[in-house]
Amino acid sequence: MRSLIVILFFIGLPFISNAQNKFIITYDKLQDNFNFEKVIYKQGRESTVPIDKPKLSKNDVLIFKTINTNELVFDMDLDFEENDVIDENNLSGQLLNGFSSFSGLLQGNLGAVIEELSSLLYYAPSPLNITRSLEAMSEAELLNASLHKKTLKAYKLAENEMKDLIEFRSNISILSSEDKTLEEIKITLNDFKERFDSKLLIDRFQEIKALIDEIEVDMDSEYTTNEELASEIEVLNTKIDKIEKIFNNPESPITKNTLNDIGNQLEGVDFIIAHKAIVESNRDWDDVGNIEYILSFRRKAEDTPYDYDDDNIQMNRTISLKTDKPKLPKWTTGFAFLRPLVGTSTYRVEEDFFGDSMRITSLNDKSSIFSISTSLVYEFETETPISPNLSIGMAMGISEDRENSISLLLGSGLTFKKFPFISVTGGASFTQLDILKDTYLQNVWQEQSEEIYDDQSLLYERKLKPGYYFGINIHF
Repeated sequence: MRSLIVILFFIGLPFISNAQNKFIITYDKLQDNFNFEKVIYKQGRESTVPIDKPKLSKNDVLIFKTINTNELVFDMDLDFEENDVIDENNLSGQLLNGFSSFSGLLQGNLGAVIEELSSLLYYAPSPLNITRSLEAMSEAELLNASLHKKTLKAYKLAENEMKDLIEFRSNISILSSEDKTLEEIKITLNDFKERFDSKLLIDRFQEIKALIDEIEVDMDSEYTTNEELASEIEVLNTKIDKIEKIFNNPESPITKNTLNDIGNQLEGVDFIIAHKAIVESNRDWDDVGNIEYILSFRRKAEDTPYDYDDDNIQMNRTISLKTDKPKLPKWTTGFAFLRPLVGTSTYRVEEDFFGDSMRITSLNDKSSIFSISTSLVYEFETETPISPNLSIGMAMGISEDRENSISLLLGSGLTFKKFPFISVTGGASFTQLDILKDTYLQNVWQEQSEEIYDDQSLLYERKLKPGYYFGINIHF
């Protein structure tokens, strides 16, 4: 008795226990696929093992991670329908917030600098055509020629500065790439850093400023009379002042160390966005067959990075996870063809003229017995198109000579997911057959009692005989 109680306890334990599980669901944005892991604890340490799609129980913890997701461009929200969710952004996303602003301002400031330089070059003076020798020129003409030469040089330096800044902006724009991994972005930026002279960019700008200072000193001379040149120099001075303010923007300054700063910031980034969800439902848990989670990727708005509307949605990815509830067997009905191993015997009784003697003969039939069946079927969950099942049931013959024949069925079968209401089955059968009692012999004349004369069914007894069967179950 004690052994029976222990066995029943261990059989029922899986059904009464409800331990909390933790699963990690990873979506690769570039590969567009999902992977699943289960968190396990061994000797107090946390590790993961790959699994197929998890089945959810109430209060399970889900960690949704998107990898290869450029956080400078996108944010990911976790939406849901039936469950309440507790969100928790990952650490890398929090570290990136400042970097995202820095990168956006930097690229915006570069655009502003290039625009100012482009408009400045529109005012570039034409080369001075001098036809007289220097000895023949007056002091005023010599000063104006020097100013013109310095102004032309400043404009030429500004043109080269613009070309380098365009290249600079073009290469750091990879920070906003949607189809590159973090490693690919790092490699591209490192290659650019090796070949691009950031120091020259800054030194050239300082050289332009120094030239302007010289020009301004010369402009104070009483010999300066070229009004057109004075206007060009004034435009140059005004533009360079604006560019200097953009270069020295305290939130995203452009310095010789800017590329190094970007590289250092990228070391603290992993291009992973994560959310945590606790599995719950507002409905009766027994009515929840699956829960859908929606990973919503949104472009970060330029002005309000965390204030999104639906226009910013780039794509949604939905993952549907089934709930792990006790799976109950189903009642089915159907048809079965049974074949006892000993066959089925049909007995014939001959009587003599006086009716006090009889001879019993039999005909053995090996054909199948067509029956109507009903079974209790338990299906196993699989990810394949076909699910195995186990069944136990009974069948009753429907032919005239077998209409009272009952069989017990114990078998297994297959359910096709495309046709979930039908399954095929087969296995062992135990069929009731009329068997001649041991006290009577076949093919010999023997005495017939009055009871047998009145009721020949007393010659037989019903026994369960083993066999096999195959059939079709219809699920309701």
